[in-house]
Amino acid sequence: MSEDIYAKPDLNKKVRFQKSENEDKNEEVGDSMDNTVIYDNCWIQGSTPPNTEDNTTEKPEQIISADVNSRKKNLVRAAAVFQLLLCLLLLAVVIVLVVLLIEGKSLNNSLITERDKLQTNYTEIKTLNSNLTMDRDKLKTSYTEMKTLNTNLTMERDKMKTLNTNLTMERDKMKTLNTNLTTERDKLQTSYSEMRSLNTNLTQKTSQLEKERDSLMANNTNLTKQRDELQMKLETCPTKWNKFGNRCYFLSPSMGDWSNSKKSCENLDAQLVIISSEEEQKFITSLGVEAWIGLTDQNTHPVWKWVDGTVVNTTYWKKDQPDNYMNNEHCAEISTGGYSSNWNDLPCTDNVKFICEKVLT
Repeated sequence: MSEDIYAKPDLNKKVRFQKSENEDKNEEVGDSMDNTVIYDNCWIQGSTPPNTEDNTTEKPEQIISADVNSRKKNLVRAAAVFQLLLCLLLLAVVIVLVVLLIEGKSLNNSLITERDKLQTNYTEIKTLNSNLTMDRDKLKTSYTEMKTLNTNLTMERDKMKTLNTNLTMERDKMKTLNTNLTTERDKLQTSYSEMRSLNTNLTQKTSQLEKERDSLMANNTNLTKQRDELQMKLETCPTKWNKFGNRCYFLSPSMGDWSNSKKSCENLDAQLVIISSEEEQKFITSLGVEAWIGLTDQNTHPVWKWVDGTVVNTTYWKKDQPDNYMNNEHCAEISTGGYSSNWNDLPCTDNVKFICEKVLT
């Protein structure tokens, strides 16, 4: 661009400056008019154009040189102004940077202080967080315990409600019972009054009855003595009879078959012996004889029954007995030997001693 400014102008070229619409209509103008138009438009603002008369005498090179010098001065002034403005701008930038640096240092110090405070707060918050975490865990544990306790208390509450309901029902029952008892008490009080009156009468009668009682007691003593004497007589077995417990036993001196032996006992107001206990079995065995007992299966074979019709429960048979030898042994005898196994079955027609039994009366 600077080369274009300082280049030597070509004066042979025709230049036309359009000032108005009237000049556009005059396209073919002479060289003198063209030069005049060029010179009129070449002067910059603020310069005084030369007179028309002088232009006719000065050369075009001189005019252009003066114009170029004027433009150079203007460019120098513009460059100086631009440099001044640039320096002012740089100064402003430096001032701004210095201010920003000072503010930045102040801000940095503030930020460092804030950072230290934040670090301190962070440490405190971290410690507080640890404490809160521990408290939270404790609260969780407490919550679990409280929840369990609440469940237990709820169950206890339900039990207490049920108990309260039951107690309320019991209370109502007791109220009803109390009302009934009050009524009964009133009746009893009335009865008590009547009974007191009756008791007075009974007391008098009691005195009389006590006298009668004393008299009767004396008579009772005499009667007791008489009873004891009679019992002594009754509890004594007849002659040749053996006493065991409250029973008397007779061992026959003669022999007979089972049927005749049964009849003989009945004639003595007795029966063939019925052994109903182990003690009685031992006693009969101690008599030391072989004799008929009141046990048979003549009509109920193979079921053995006593003469009173009861089925035998406890037995003391010898080994391999009863064997019903020859299908003819249907009556039982007791023999000597061990008491636990001394029963034997025999033909009912055999002649054997017998034992009668009767109860003391």
